Amino acid sequence: MTGSGCLAYGIFIPSSMEMSAIKEVAANMGAGLGSSINILKFLF
Repeated sequence: MTGSGCLAYGIFIPSSMEMSAIKEVAANMGAGLGSSINILKFLF
C-alpha cells in the first residue's frame, strides 16, 4: 500500500487516489460485522 494517508482510531484515511481501493478493502474486512459497513458509508 503506497501513498499518503493517516491511520486514526483504526480507520485508514487515504489520499483521494487511494480512496476507492481503501473503501473496497475496508468493506471486505468489515463484511462479517455489518455495522462497520454503515460506519464506513457514513464517513466516506
